[in-house]
Amino acid sequence: MRFRYLLHQREQATVWNNTIDSVAHSGIEAVSSGAIEAINNTITDCFTGVWAWDSPVVMDYNNLYHNAFGQDYSGVKAAPHDMHVPPDLVDPASLDLHLLPSSPLVDAGDPAFPTWNEPGQSAGRIDIEAFGNTNETTEQ
Repeated sequence: MRFRYLLHQREQATVWNNTIDSVAHSGIEAVSSGAIEAINNTITDCFTGVWAWDSPVVMDYNNLYHNAFGQDYSGVKAAPHDMHVPPDLVDPASLDLHLLPSSPLVDAGDPAFPTWNEPGQSAGRIDIEAFGNTNETTEQ
């Protein structure tokens, strides 16, 4: 998607299962907000991956890659299961942001998230992308 999550003075928000690519600002931006939870997101080629000011952000199982100047995080720290790998998207130039079957993000998401909507064989883990746990998810 070519938009970002801009969370200003929100009580709370959940940002789950998104692919945020080529945004001229931060992929996720939180300012003076309540608790923000960001899980299973891929954020690539943005100015900053996640930017937070005066906002508690809980993150895990995200992939932040190739954001400007290597600035994946500002005001928030990397989570234990975050990744920093090329996502191997099908064709971002034409907005096909599905993962290729060879992507390291396939079956790499939070194991607590469901996968029952995924077709075919699943390793029991959701993909780190917008299409995880949908019938459009990438099969390995």
